[in-house]
Amino acid sequence: MGRCDDPDCNGVTDFDESAQAIVCTSCGKVINQSILRDDWDGETAGSSFYFGPTALKSLRRAGASLSGQYDKEERDSRNMHAMHQYIGTILTRLANPGLTERACTLFTQVRARQYFKWGKKAVLVAGVCIAIVLRENKKGVLLKDLSTMLDISPTALFRNITQVSKILDISLPPLDPLALISRIQTYVTELASTPDTPLPKNLCTFIKKVSAPQVVRLSSALVALISQVEELPLVSSPLPMTCAIFLIALEGQAAESIPSHPLLAKELASRVGVRKDLVMTQYNTILDVLASWMADVPWLSSSNDPDNIRSKRRKTSHRHVVAMGIKEVVRFRVEALKHREHRDFDDFFPVLSLEIPEHEVLDEDQIGQKRRRAELSSRQLRSMRLVRAPPKQIPLTQVDIASLSLLSPSHPLAPEYTIKRASKQDGLAKTIMTSSIFPADQKYSRLQLLVSERGGEAFIQDNELFDLNEFEETFRSEEEVTKLRAVFAWEEETSVSDSDPGLLSESSNILHECSSNELGVWLELGDAAQNEVDNGVAGEQIIGDWREVSPIDGLQLDEDDFDFQSDW
Repeated sequence: MGRCDDPDCNGVTDFDESAQAIVCTSCGKVINQSILRDDWDGETAGSSFYFGPTALKSLRRAGASLSGQYDKEERDSRNMHAMHQYIGTILTRLANPGLTERACTLFTQVRARQYFKWGKKAVLVAGVCIAIVLRENKKGVLLKDLSTMLDISPTALFRNITQVSKILDISLPPLDPLALISRIQTYVTELASTPDTPLPKNLCTFIKKVSAPQVVRLSSALVALISQVEELPLVSSPLPMTCAIFLIALEGQAAESIPSHPLLAKELASRVGVRKDLVMTQYNTILDVLASWMADVPWLSSSNDPDNIRSKRRKTSHRHVVAMGIKEVVRFRVEALKHREHRDFDDFFPVLSLEIPEHEVLDEDQIGQKRRRAELSSRQLRSMRLVRAPPKQIPLTQVDIASLSLLSPSHPLAPEYTIKRASKQDGLAKTIMTSSIFPADQKYSRLQLLVSERGGEAFIQDNELFDLNEFEETFRSEEEVTKLRAVFAWEEETSVSDSDPGLLSESSNILHECSSNELGVWLELGDAAQNEVDNGVAGEQIIGDWREVSPIDGLQLDEDDFDFQSDW
């Protein structure tokens, strides 16, 4: 209810349903009336309406908080949250979502230290932060792939990495070639399997027949070896070096040269974003290094070996010769790196002062030659599990065999051919060197002397292991044997009987001198002698009557000491 706005009427107003408006009950004036129409044309009638901002310019200044607008802090907060989500999306597509927090932290720090506008510049900085995080965690993601995902220039991305690193004051680690090997292998496999591939057919066949995991493993070994060479710029130019190493690993795994290798080098160079000539230059440099390493491998550099790989140099090309020996060179160099700390022979193989026969006394030149041969033989024994080709057999003397036995207890004494050769000439020097415990005051046993004389245990019979009475001496001393010989009369071949009291008294005196342990044995023997069995004339057996035990001086026995019920 209200009053009419007409000052003359000043009547009461009420809502009329028929008019759909508020009407004055006195004068009938319609206070406010709204007409609803469904035939309104927006295209023709809308041109007369203004849809721009209705506030004055003085109210639409910077920092004004109006309806639908935000202040600068809130706008930056919303944009920062959106960029963090964008960084997380990119890292998820790169299969590294766990690095999102680190990349977002770097982006926030760059924003706090260096002002940049939201938009293209923010996307570029986000890509730089992603590239830094991937480089820190040794992820094999190329900048070319990242720039394609972000829709930015690879050159701009590369230049801003250095600038952002200076702003954040962090040292960016170099690109790890091992992280790129698997991606390059995947790309080459897909390239060879594509129907419209730019590679020739023979090159695709060559790539398909090579095992991909073996190529990756061989490439990793080559990277580890080449990183030790200061002349090769593996750190300064990792991308062309990685492509060149992959090409050489393909040849090494197949043991032959790649057909049309410049075409494959061109495809790899375009994939990683470098020039083809850089890849080919590094490829030729690594080939020369591997060729020089082949001269250090004994079974590849020896001219007397009929299966020598380098002897085929006249028939095949330089690339093919190196390809056939890459695996052997890698095995040899890896084993050499493992034993680099033992490079000094005098420290690793100490010279032992041994008394050798006169016919084996050598001068200084021959001693040095023997030491080098012993060193080579020991290295060959340690590297047998890595070397496929058997090393040249070098005969060793008995002193060399004994020295190797002490220095390398886990390995056999010597190869079979040296054992067969030295079996006829082995003396006491081998026994001294191979004995684990050898007291100086103990004489040689019969077995040691027989081995020294006959050249091995296979030539000794079982009945020759012990001399006469040698086995009994290990259990009884000479004093005990003397007492037993007197008791049992071994030399006279007679037995103790009741009719010989003199011998019985002598035995009792000896028993009195024995220990308590021996006394129990003699009592059992005496008890058995009392119940002895006599043979009659006709062959019948006569059992004598039982009698008391003969008294012994200083010994008192009771009947309770004998359990007769248990015997009967």
